[in-house]
Amino acid sequence: MFKHIKKQANSLLNRLFNDAELTTEITYKKFESESYDEATGKSTSTYSEYSVDAIRSNTALEAQGTSSVLNAIGFEAGEMFFYLRKSDIPRDNLYDSEILKDYIVADGKDYQVRKCVPIFDIFARIQV
Repeated sequence: MFKHIKKQANSLLNRLFNDAELTTEITYKKFESESYDEATGKSTSTYSEYSVDAIRSNTALEAQGTSSVLNAIGFEAGEMFFYLRKSDIPRDNLYDSEILKDYIVADGKDYQVRKCVPIFDIFARIQV
């Protein structure tokens, strides 16, 4: 039964990711290491960057139909999610806490990963 559901979910996911109106190209920044400079007293993080397709979903104020005035000044609230194929996420273990040091870059903004939920072992919902 699970094998059939996974096959159907994979088929649906492929159709969604082939729709150019739904997907957006993002940069996934995978945390690699951190070093501390004794002289400056600062830590420096190192990331590897990957260009991947994602489906973006948010519950920002404009999506909730609130004031166009607030929307016009760029005020947003709510949560933002990115859906990625598991194979596009450059981590072997999506449950590893290191994923919380990763970033997604979309529309020129860096968003730190707050939560990653693998779904059917074929894609993941990433909350930023």
